[in-house]
Amino acid sequence: NELSLKAEIESRHAPKRTVNGKIKFLSNETYEVSQPNFQDELKGVYVTPEISLPEHLQQELGEQIINKQHQELIEILKIIDTRIENISFFNQMVYVDIGLTQLIPLGLFGDGVRRLLSIILSISNSKNGIVLIDELENGLHHSALEKTWKYIIELANNYNVQLFITTHNIETLKALQTVLSNDEMQELQGDIRSYTILNLPKNEKHKAYKYDFEDFEHAVLQEIDIR
Repeated sequence: NELSLKAEIESRHAPKRTVNGKIKFLSNETYEVSQPNFQDELKGVYVTPEISLPEHLQQELGEQIINKQHQELIEILKIIDTRIENISFFNQMVYVDIGLTQLIPLGLFGDGVRRLLSIILSISNSKNGIVLIDELENGLHHSALEKTWKYIIELANNYNVQLFITTHNIETLKALQTVLSNDEMQELQGDIRSYTILNLPKNEKHKAYKYDFEDFEHAVLQEIDIR
């Protein structure tokens, strides 16, 4: 399947420019973007609302474990379960060590661990690309949302990944506002935008409204519905 693309692209090293092209879906998760006279290579991953860890991300996790690059991932997973001490990958399966006499298959854990693994691995595997996360909060307890936002924003910044995240959950938006209000995150406020798409009268179809951080914060604090 292909979708038409028209977008304004602005990087840190080049002026804003408008591109036209096609998005070609290579699988359920990964696609490529091609435009005439546009030389950049853009890698993108779509993280579905489903609570799963696709096979290609399991392979990515296996590579990180082999290269001893998974310690940060363990610390992030502790957001969901503080018992997690290590993760392993063998016989094409992911196992988690929570200090018992045996490792536990990932499938026996709650949705939150698998959801967070899928998001974090998608970002770390998309350097200089984009990641689309549908319904971020799926599988995550509301108490974990603030730390989840903090880690994925920092990770995306480190890997130069642009995030597109959808949600209909007000608690998710409140958690984002709280995280961005912290002193250590304030420098990233200008990089984040919120968009609300509304159904208009039948002749006008849909309209998107953009909120920069100041407007977004005001809307959240005043409990204006922008979901």
